Amino acid sequence: LTRIGRYQIEKANGFHVSGLDTFTAVSDFEQRFLPETQGQNWRLESCLFPDQGLTVLRDGDSPADEVYLAISHGTYGHSHPDLLGVTLFAYGDLLLGDRGVPNYYGPHTTEMRRSKAHSTLIVDGKDMRKTKPTVTLFETGGDADVWQCRSDGYASLGVTHMRTIAFMKSEYPFFVVVDQIQRNSPDVRQLDVYFHSMLSQVLVESAKRVTVGSGPTLTICSPADNGDLWRGKEWSISLESNMTTGQLPFIAYRKTSATGERFCSVLAPSPMSPRDLDVRWGDGPSGDLKIDISEDGMLHTVIVGERTGVVSTVVDREMRKSG
Repeated sequence: LTRIGRYQIEKANGFHVSGLDTFTAVSDFEQRFLPETQGQNWRLESCLFPDQGLTVLRDGDSPADEVYLAISHGTYGHSHPDLLGVTLFAYGDLLLGDRGVPNYYGPHTTEMRRSKAHSTLIVDGKDMRKTKPTVTLFETGGDADVWQCRSDGYASLGVTHMRTIAFMKSEYPFFVVVDQIQRNSPDVRQLDVYFHSMLSQVLVESAKRVTVGSGPTLTICSPADNGDLWRGKEWSISLESNMTTGQLPFIAYRKTSATGERFCSVLAPSPMSPRDLDVRWGDGPSGDLKIDISEDGMLHTVIVGERTGVVSTVVDREMRKSG
C-alpha cells in the first residue's frame, strides 16, 4: 500500500484511501500508515496468506514496473461469492478489479456483490455457494511461480472448479490462467469465465485477443476452441471515489456442455503498447494439457497434468528459441 500510495501521490498529486481524506503529501501518507517501517527495504515476492484466504503473485522493483495478481480463496462474514476470482494491478494502474460496493443499501449493491461481478467461473449465471476452497499447490521460483486451488462453490450443480495460475516472470511478466471444470452430473450447464476491466477502453480484436486500456495495457490472449467470447457491462465503484457507481466493461468466455471442460486465458500486461502473444494448447505425450505461449521468438510452456483425479502442475522454465 505504501508503494502504491507514494506512486499515486507523485503521479496524480493525490491518493484516496477509503474512509479517509485524500493524501497529497508522501510524508503524511507514510506517517499515517507505516510510521514504524519507514526506511526499511522490502523484497517483493509472491505470498500465500492462508488465514486471509488470499494469494498474491507479484514481481517488480517499484510501483512503476510492479505487476501483481491477487486471488481470492477465503470465506468470511463480509466476503463476496468470488472464489478463485482475480484482480490485476500492473505498471501503476488497476487493470482487472473487484466491482466492490459503494455502501450497504445502494441501488446496485446487490448486483455488485454477485459472483458474476468478479473475475472467476460462473455456472448458469448463478451465485456460487461460499465454501472454503482447497489450495493444492503453491510454489515460487526464480522465473515462475505457480498456484492452484480447487473450489466446490458450484457442487450443487454438479460442478467442481480447479483454477491453476502460472506466473511467468520474464522481462515483461504474464499470467497463464487455466480453468478445469470437472462434472459429476449429466446436466447441461452454461460455463462462463469472466474478466472485469477497471478501465473503459476494451477492444475485442478477435476471439483470441482482447486489449484493455491504452497505457498501461492488458492483452488477454486465448487459444482456439476456448469458447465463445462475449462482452457486456456491470455496475462498479469509481476508482476516484468509493461512493459513486458507473458501468465498466467485462469480457467472458462461454461453453455450454454436459461434460468436463477447460479454459485458458493469458493475462499479459504492458506499460505501454499491447503485446503480441500466440497461445496454443493440446494434449501432451502423457495426456496432460500442454500450453505453448510464444512472444518475440521465445517459447514458454506450461503443462497441467491430471492423473487419477489428482491434478499437478509443472512449468517448463526453459525459454527456447521457437523454430
